[in-house]
Amino acid sequence: IHISATIASTTAQKASYIRNRRQEDAHYQKLVVDYLERYIEASRQDIRELLYPILPEVLTTEQKNNKVRNLLNAMKWKGLIIPVGIKLAARWRLPSSYGPAPAKPKVNQG
Repeated sequence: IHISATIASTTAQKASYIRNRRQEDAHYQKLVVDYLERYIEASRQDIRELLYPILPEVLTTEQKNNKVRNLLNAMKWKGLIIPVGIKLAARWRLPSSYGPAPAKPKVNQG
């Protein structure tokens, strides 16, 4: 059940209202960027663990999965993050932290 701010105020459910209201995607995007600035990369599971506790309580697990997926895709298309790897196994990074792969050590042939 969604309640308005006015009803929440009169029924002493202010905290519940704040937890369940829709947050702007920019809020979640900032958290993902902060995480990547600190830890360089993140798996989809890492990002779920970051965001699930602060997504509205009224969302089902499937809805939360969709929210995270849509958020990552939107950030990718905006150029805010890049996937490294394939599909669900991809790790997410900031474009500035993605460089060439480390050089392979040379093997002496002699």
